[in-house]
Amino acid sequence: MVKSNILIILISFTFIISSCKKTNSFHFSNAPLIIANDGSVFKYTSSEGEYLSNKKIGIWKYFDDARDIVLKEEYIKYPNKNKIILNQQIYFKDDAIIENISTYYDFNVEDTLRLNKEYMFEIKFNFNHTSKEFVLGESKFTWIKITDHNFQEIKGKDFPSLELNEFIFLYKFEKLGEQNFNAIIEEQNYEIQQDSTEIRISNMFLSKKFYVIE
Repeated sequence: MVKSNILIILISFTFIISSCKKTNSFHFSNAPLIIANDGSVFKYTSSEGEYLSNKKIGIWKYFDDARDIVLKEEYIKYPNKNKIILNQQIYFKDDAIIENISTYYDFNVEDTLRLNKEYMFEIKFNFNHTSKEFVLGESKFTWIKITDHNFQEIKGKDFPSLELNEFIFLYKFEKLGEQNFNAIIEEQNYEIQQDSTEIRISNMFLSKKFYVIE
């Protein structure tokens, strides 16, 4: 195993790869570009994250030369399939999320909860749809489907979104200790065209750890 840092020169880019237990950090002498779906261009000079079998996994962050974050991505193992997918992609400007080109979710729930007590779960989410223009109109229906740890849906545990880009519902844990809340957000867009209606389904996978006490 090579313990010292390795200098690699590849097509005018210089990478300094520093090895640590969990996270790889990459520094670039020439700033690579990130092109968002709407054509916006972002430059970054460093990034950090993990690899699994030479593929990005978990949280990846990209920074400009002032170490301000420009992009945060989440890569996850697709449930029950041998592949890794991009689950969240969050663009930033001046530390604020650029909503119209970002896909993400956010929990507004305490981390420590009491056993068998119902809590108001508030989950905000955003899907990026800038890659496709609507023709004559569209309607949207969104559900959150509570799942087990393998993201298999638990029947009767689904809730529609009654507010734009937000779920609010009651939920309780029935076991003590560290517990995971897992769910899938499914959004169905019905796009009305002149002679047909196209249905597009988008999924986002949610997972959050809680600690349950008496």
